[in-house]
Amino acid sequence: MNSYPPSPVIVNLKPATRTQAGKNAPPLQAHFHATTQIAPELPAALSSSEQSRARRALLQFLPYEAALMEWIGRSNQNAQLFVRDPFQALQKAKIPVPAELVAELKALAQMIVATAKK
Repeated sequence: MNSYPPSPVIVNLKPATRTQAGKNAPPLQAHFHATTQIAPELPAALSSSEQSRARRALLQFLPYEAALMEWIGRSNQNAQLFVRDPFQALQKAKIPVPAELVAELKALAQMIVATAKK
């Protein structure tokens, strides 16, 4: 039986190329933590309706989070893919997240990025 929240996944991320981090640069260490709160912090620039929409989508994603964390922890390659493209990683992990939820999460991610750029 899985406990909730899952334990953090800690991985060492290697630079994609030597020139990105320098010849003797050590690998980066990334910590992936499961959601531990029902109301995660969201950018203050989002309207209250956008924040509610984001929270609903994140709550709907909670049942799939442990499987994603487990997949990320299997290899550095998985972790690197998640850092570069979380939606491609989710697809590669073959976690059966409903397509409508994935589409909503993508839309919300784009909205958050657009808001952060303002």
